Amino acid sequence: MPRVRASTSPSMPTAALTAAPTGRARAAGSVSLRVGAILVALILGMALVADWVTPYRYDEIVTSRAETPPTSPDRDHWLGTDALGRDLLTRVVHGARISLEVGLGGELIAVLLGMFMGCLAGWRGGWLDAACMRLVDVVLAFPVPLVVLAVVAAVPDAGSLPLIGRLPHPEIALISLMLGLVGWAPITRLVRAQIMAARSTAYTEAARALGAGDLRVLWYHLLPNCLSPVLVAATLGIAGNILAEAWLSFLGLGARPPLPSWGSMILQGQGQLTLHPLVCVVPGLALALTVLGFNLLGDGLRDRLDPRLAGITRPGPEVS
Repeated sequence: MPRVRASTSPSMPTAALTAAPTGRARAAGSVSLRVGAILVALILGMALVADWVTPYRYDEIVTSRAETPPTSPDRDHWLGTDALGRDLLTRVVHGARISLEVGLGGELIAVLLGMFMGCLAGWRGGWLDAACMRLVDVVLAFPVPLVVLAVVAAVPDAGSLPLIGRLPHPEIALISLMLGLVGWAPITRLVRAQIMAARSTAYTEAARALGAGDLRVLWYHLLPNCLSPVLVAATLGIAGNILAEAWLSFLGLGARPPLPSWGSMILQGQGQLTLHPLVCVVPGLALALTVLGFNLLGDGLRDRLDPRLAGITRPGPEVS
């Protein structure tokens, strides 16, 4: 029986057929990466220059006695004032600092703890791996928002805690700590899978044959393989932490007044939604754009760093 090739159209080679989906995926990932990077850069920049954006403090009452807050936008207050007479633009800009403090701080704790546990389980294996994975299963069995809510509600005064009480914003530090302590389990699973896949490769065996110790092999040869997926997971985790902080603040368990949390600002402005919608809409829009930016950045990084979307294609196989 003569050998024939898999049927393909003469006008569209097989390589083009296989490359088209990859090209579209890479193009979509590039757009997501650029839009997400722009949004995240704007939020980070806004948080960094918050003290210079407006001439007011976030807790300063700027309305006169003749005015009844909240007031509409004017030349001095571009977004108006809130129900207590504080400049809304100032509070929204400073609110970015609170959100990023929780998002980045909580995810940093989760990544450090998750990478440590994942390396320990993936490299050692055996009973230690089994114990770590059972602990991960237990952590994942609990709903993260409810666990954080229960702990934060059980500690009404975070300033009384031994170490957290010395920080500038104890309640924000407590939320970041709890989000990190319950968010490490997915990172552990991810790192463990990468370590187990790479520990039996040729370059790992060669490094050990040359006398490299466990720590050197992990640090120089195995951990670099984990950075790409961990970076993607961390970027998406930051968005989740920001949403969790806004949700807790909306319930009255997050940032304490007068700290300008976006969640508490939405809570305070919902009563003025019909007469002064900016008091509620502007912090809600800032929260939505921030979460969208980190989600798009994570999706774009995943598409960019995924080796399956590298764009390398081969012609279809021959069949007989």
